[in-house]
Amino acid sequence: MPPRSAPKAASAAKPLTLVCGEDDFSVIQRSRQLYSEWTEQLGGMDHEIIDANVANSSEALSALGKLRESLQTLPLFGSGKAVWFKGCNFLGDERAASTAAVTESLAALAQELKDFSFDNVRLLISAGKVDKRKAFYKAIDKLGTVESFSGWSVEDKDWSDQAEQ
Repeated sequence: MPPRSAPKAASAAKPLTLVCGEDDFSVIQRSRQLYSEWTEQLGGMDHEIIDANVANSSEALSALGKLRESLQTLPLFGSGKAVWFKGCNFLGDERAASTAAVTESLAALAQELKDFSFDNVRLLISAGKVDKRKAFYKAIDKLGTVESFSGWSVEDKDWSDQAEQ
């Protein structure tokens, strides 16, 4: 059985990390841990948390706009900036994710991240279920680190043993 998450040391080396999966508790815990480590390492007060839990496509576009703005804003205090795109719920097959405008905006953001200089910026994206076929996921997987936490299912023969651990 593969491990439920990626090694924790791997994320520290890359400035772009996606923490995702059906195990909401583990996703939130790991995201908090990573964001806390980053803010402590970078110092200063320029860190930002952007709520990415949206109800429709216009809110998704607004959240993506806030993310772009945050990434382009240079840190004023301290040596760097950590940005947490928290609780993103439009990277899977949700209604908000399936609109053309959101799909295009995510593809454009993926391209921007490829060209972005992460010298003094770190980006953490936490999300639930993610569609691994989409360009945005593929770009993050290539540029950064993806940590995935799968949920337990009654169909898994050893789910109770995993839950105990």
